Amino acid sequence: MDDAALATLVEMGYEVKIAKKYLLLGKNDVEKALDLIREDEINGTTIALDVPMTTLTKAKSGTSSNLEYTPNPLIRMLLFVSTELETSTKKCHICGQELAEQSLKPRPCNSPVCEFIFEEN
Repeated sequence: MDDAALATLVEMGYEVKIAKKYLLLGKNDVEKALDLIREDEINGTTIALDVPMTTLTKAKSGTSSNLEYTPNPLIRMLLFVSTELETSTKKCHICGQELAEQSLKPRPCNSPVCEFIFEEN
């Protein structure tokens, strides 16, 4: 295995085990390894070695899927923001408690503390 190629993938934020797996599949070519990683992240697939790459889970609404684990921090951030936007009208904007009814915009629950904090901000 090419140590420089491995170091390149690790510097990009990928875990060592995952970088090694994809470098083996890409025959020590960083570009091929990155293409394989991106393809698997997009498709939500996994490669059959000892560490699972990604796991697909269905969101509670059943309308979208969500990558539970990916080594790419940018994709994790985008998934977090996407999930928060999807659920922002279904839960309290302050404490995260489920609202009795869904609203069109983010709002607090009926708790006096949450209402006060929401109005102050």
